[in-house]
Amino acid sequence: IMMPDVDGYQTLKYIKNQECLKKTKVIFLTAKNKASDIEKGLKLGADKYLTKPFSIKKIVSEVLELLN
Repeated sequence: IMMPDVDGYQTLKYIKNQECLKKTKVIFLTAKNKASDIEKGLKLGADKYLTKPFSIKKIVSEVLELLN
């Protein structure tokens, strides 16, 4: 979410507003762990919201779940 110039929320809005991209699955991997941040990300259309620290096993599990 915390990126230079354009944040993850703006990037997600862009993805979801593009006809050719709107079905793209999005997982936020972030240090922002407040309930309001998580709610905002999911409300904007993120499919998953993972907060740091996270394990590779958890990421793989969540990606596989989205692909099924």
